[in-house]
Amino acid sequence: MRKLLFCLLFLAPSTTKLVGEAHEQVIWSPEYGNIASVFAIDSKGNLYGADIHGGNNFAGSIFEVSPNADGSWTATTLYDFCPNYPDCPDGFAPVGLIIGTDGNLYGTTGSGGTGGGACGNENGGCGVLFELLRPVNGGPWTETVLHAFGGGADGASPNADLIFDSHGSLYGTTNLGGQGIYEYESGTVFKLSYGKSGWSNSVLYSFCVTQNCPEGANPAAGVRFDKFGNLYGTTSLGGAYQGGTFFELSPGSNGWTEKVLVNVSSPPFRGPVAPVAFNGNGEFYALSDSLIFLINPQTGRVASEPILSNQAAQEMISPSAPVIVDPRRALFGTGFDGGLYHMGVFWAITGNGEHLQLFNFGGADGVGPGNVIEDKAGIFYGTTYSGGAYGQGAVFKINLSR
Repeated sequence: MRKLLFCLLFLAPSTTKLVGEAHEQVIWSPEYGNIASVFAIDSKGNLYGADIHGGNNFAGSIFEVSPNADGSWTATTLYDFCPNYPDCPDGFAPVGLIIGTDGNLYGTTGSGGTGGGACGNENGGCGVLFELLRPVNGGPWTETVLHAFGGGADGASPNADLIFDSHGSLYGTTNLGGQGIYEYESGTVFKLSYGKSGWSNSVLYSFCVTQNCPEGANPAAGVRFDKFGNLYGTTSLGGAYQGGTFFELSPGSNGWTEKVLVNVSSPPFRGPVAPVAFNGNGEFYALSDSLIFLINPQTGRVASEPILSNQAAQEMISPSAPVIVDPRRALFGTGFDGGLYHMGVFWAITGNGEHLQLFNFGGADGVGPGNVIEDKAGIFYGTTYSGGAYGQGAVFKINLSR
């Protein structure tokens, strides 16, 4: 199976040898909060992230970590959510984050807002999609709520990342809500568009509209476009085996149509919670537990294999972030609770089929790594949910030895 996977991946053999060694540096640890796995980097190398339960109000914050000339880093809080806790019309517990072409930050919060109390929490609603505007003339960053989810047909708990299309519309998922048959516990894929009357939300698809949810349920990751305008994503539950799905959404004259590409068999563990990642050949990678899949949606061809070759490390991988398809013809990713110490692992699979544990997290350097971003110099930056200096997570930097 491994030969099949990597014949599909690479058109030519790897010319760069990766060695199993990585140098990790914690560049910032918050004193409170727990860091969300989704974060962003701008053209100047500044990092932006969401602190889920931190900030002055313990309702979450958006932070920036900027490099200094001497190699040190400076962390700055850009926005604190919920100044009138427990009433949080601006949102509570931020998770998703993306930089727009206008330089502003766009993201989601899992709860809060003014959409009503359908979600049964004290923070005023079922989550928001927000814009954080850059300062004007030295002023503060300011937040605008673009949509407050109500927990009904429009969805609830948008706990995943966002993407833009070429027209500036935003796409994402809600973990709950929609028009599924089990009250509001099904989830949606949504689109937020800007028009003459401002921003408007539309639901492209609601999951679990039939008994036992064969089309999937409860997406916990965002969606991705292919070159044809189709959307691809994952659901953490539902499907033929109730272990989640990898799905395709295709636009048409009568709306969007869903097609399940793979039914995942993962109970009693959670199903896939990481976004998919395309490789440039029309194929995409998807992750579930300790397996990596390569899927060609045009031909229906599916290949899979273990992420790591060490069985003990495979038992607890739980990837929550997408694969990085590296120009050096390698794949990179993280496992939330895998690795030597079961506190997380940064891994690679080379073009030669070599499976490497590049770095094993162990506590002070972070626990539970999530999203990783690679800059133009080939340096990786990422976050961990906990661990670090105060046990509340870390922002880290990894340099590979060549």
